[in-house]
Amino acid sequence: MDQEMNVSQSWQRCSKDMTAMPPLRQRGAAKKPMWIIVLLLLVCVALMGAYVYPPRRYSACYFFASSVCTPFKDWLPAVAQRERTDEEIISSVVIKDLLSMPMPVSKNPKIAFMFLTPGSLPFEKLWEKFLQVVWGRISMVDAEKRLLANALEDVDNQFFVLLSDSFLDPGPHGSGRYSPEMFPEIEQRDFRKGAQWFAITRRHALLILADNLYYDKFKLYCKPAEGRNCIADEHYLPTLFNMVDPGGISNWSVTHVDWSEGKWHPRSYRAADVTNELLKNITSVKETFHVTSDDKVLVQAQIEEAEDLRGSCLEC
Repeated sequence: MDQEMNVSQSWQRCSKDMTAMPPLRQRGAAKKPMWIIVLLLLVCVALMGAYVYPPRRYSACYFFASSVCTPFKDWLPAVAQRERTDEEIISSVVIKDLLSMPMPVSKNPKIAFMFLTPGSLPFEKLWEKFLQVVWGRISMVDAEKRLLANALEDVDNQFFVLLSDSFLDPGPHGSGRYSPEMFPEIEQRDFRKGAQWFAITRRHALLILADNLYYDKFKLYCKPAEGRNCIADEHYLPTLFNMVDPGGISNWSVTHVDWSEGKWHPRSYRAADVTNELLKNITSVKETFHVTSDDKVLVQAQIEEAEDLRGSCLEC
């Protein structure tokens, strides 16, 4: 009898314990798919926002190679026209008038040859104190502008040629030196490079002296050894004229450079290489070759012979 009572009490205790236990949690089978749906909705909203409100700071393809972005350019939304700053409007008005106004006709037109040289000069010590020039920085452009200003004082000077006693071509690549801080006044697609040496018209010489907008951008953000190694005198003038008067320049350099060997430096001509045949071949060149920085694409540009100097000679 006692044994039956003990069994009954034990069974009652177990029953109470079982009723006191919390019910087992039922894992909702629909929770996981719900998170996937929410995630997809967020992605769709982000894509719609990027489509309706495209980024104003950088172009869509700035972070990707051109080969990746090219297939999508047709359906990407056009970037909205931004409002220009006061400085841009002033610069545009001045440049437009300079390009359209007639230049004074000289009875005795001359070519002003200007030289930048590290060689010896009369009163060299005095000039070094007066002209503080640092290689690769905007002070090189300042020296060019100073030469142009003095040459422009003679109204008979109609063309201006900048030369050097030695020369090293900047190389076939250069758009990687572009600094995003130049945006929006200067976009990466407008950034150009070329040799420092040029032959320009009087109109373009005046334009160089009148420009402050683009000059300030290069002064602030185009410096050597700052991650991009931007050299102001190799980029400022080619970029400026590519933006303000691309149809008024001849898109080749004043010097002949042979990059056909595909090395880091162009071909060097020794004294024995300089023959009448070489000079004849150089003067008979009818085309130039440009190697772009994007995907190392070779671009060929035809040029025409000119009987006289009609446009500024810059490699852009």
